Amino acid sequence: MTVRPIHLLGSPVLRQRAAEVTAADDDVRALVEDLLDTMRADKGIGLAANQVGIACRVAVVDANDGLPPLALINPVMVERAGSVNGVLFIDHLSPLKRRLLLNKWRRLRKGKEGFLKEVPAAAVEARSFGEERAED
Repeated sequence: MTVRPIHLLGSPVLRQRAAEVTAADDDVRALVEDLLDTMRADKGIGLAANQVGIACRVAVVDANDGLPPLALINPVMVERAGSVNGVLFIDHLSPLKRRLLLNKWRRLRKGKEGFLKEVPAAAVEARSFGEERAED
């Protein structure tokens, strides 16, 4: 499939409310494959559609624990406290830790424009969704 650019901190799509998926059609299946390819190429364990610029409720998780990857379509939180939308990991940090991480982030991004990270496609394993993973 396709390795897509990853939207980084500051990209507006990361704060957008993701639209519900109305049908698990070929477009959604292709998106799941693209998410898996992108996640693997970036050596991650999870990726949401918003992170590749598509504000829909689709995410993938591959914990590399011998189980097949998991595709989440329209996931629902069954328990929560308060109201939450467009929350990023850094939103859960204390103000001091958040400020330290954001300062580090700005230093790392100095001189770079935009909010996209190109992921090299060469690192993608040739494996389809639901296919058994070979033992390492």
